[in-house]
Amino acid sequence: MKKAIAVILILLLILPAMISAGGLLFAPKSLFYRLDSQRETALQAALGIKSGKQNAAAMLPDGDRFIVRFKDEAPLNEIEKILKNKDFNLLADSKSRLFAISTDESFLKHNSDIIDYYEPDLQRAPLATTNDPITLPVYESIGINTAWDSVSANSDIIVAVLDTGVDRTHEDLAGTNILNGYDAVAKTAGVNGDSVGHGTGVTGIIAATANNELGIAGVAHGVTILPIKVSSSGAIIYSSDLIAGIRFAADAGAKIINMSVGGYSFSDAEQEAVNYALSKGCILIAASGNGGNTPYSDQESYPASYKGVISVASCTPDGKRSSFSQYNEFVDVAAPGELITMPRTENGESIYITDSGTSFSCALVSGIAALAVSRADSSARFGGEEFLSLIIDSCGSNRNDELGHGIINAYEIIRRANLPII
Repeated sequence: MKKAIAVILILLLILPAMISAGGLLFAPKSLFYRLDSQRETALQAALGIKSGKQNAAAMLPDGDRFIVRFKDEAPLNEIEKILKNKDFNLLADSKSRLFAISTDESFLKHNSDIIDYYEPDLQRAPLATTNDPITLPVYESIGINTAWDSVSANSDIIVAVLDTGVDRTHEDLAGTNILNGYDAVAKTAGVNGDSVGHGTGVTGIIAATANNELGIAGVAHGVTILPIKVSSSGAIIYSSDLIAGIRFAADAGAKIINMSVGGYSFSDAEQEAVNYALSKGCILIAASGNGGNTPYSDQESYPASYKGVISVASCTPDGKRSSFSQYNEFVDVAAPGELITMPRTENGESIYITDSGTSFSCALVSGIAALAVSRADSSARFGGEEFLSLIIDSCGSNRNDELGHGIINAYEIIRRANLPII
């Protein structure tokens, strides 16, 4: 009896300390524990490993939205308390302490003692805006057909496509290995449609089924696609959804992350998400932007201009910058982006369209990256830095703001994939 009383007294003494340390004792019942569990379930379901009941995240209202990173030492139970009456989404697991919150600056300033930083939830957009009447023999011009003689895409390689979704019912995607995917807007596993068609086109360029006597063959047909929906409308992509998508792709084991989206403002939280993906060995590839015919022609576009992201511009058949292609000091490489053929679904019918934009240049480079990873020795480190080294070695060390190091050539990339990379 005395021992039992002693145990009770000890628990009463240490209980407040355990709660103040972050609610560890009651973690299984805490809000963040439940959100972390839901995210882990979504990760498993997105990869098709298992399924589980999921609850869609609350849609944050338009208006004042902020991305907020709380300090590492901020107790989770204190964060939960101050967010009790706020609309918010957790953008990664709770250890990241990274949130999208619908609030005003007075709330943020009031809690500045436990906030590391905050910034507006910026808006991005898919980068397919231009049409140009030039026919381009894309694969021949950048050595893809020749590369196929030396390498086949490895199905173990996951390419995450952060876009508007995918219509997997298209006839030319029927034989493509497309995982369940993740809806970063709703924060649930499962991507089964694409109301805009942009994501379906990008997916097709990367991995459309080959040798089926239909449509096109994806550059890296045979790889596995992880569709991550970061926009439902196709017109607006919130920074918070892009961040959630990047982090989810990295945690899901994606080797390549294709981001055919862009906007003009720098975000610390987006750069932090990029850094996280890089630390996981991901190759991040993004479109340089379609503002070449606008006053923003030489402005940085993000995520392409973040450190560690490979920025892809569009070129014409004669090797010049496409008029719509944005240019700046962060452009790394160019690929064809004019009148690219891709799958699209209209009224339930599988069709093929031609479209132009750096979105599709980006997809071509992502496909070539997947071929390079397939070719490289599996025991060797091969991330974004190594892939960029291949680009520089095959295109040349001299660069300019319009085409970066030059126009990518798949065969030359593959030929060098197992040579020493410096």
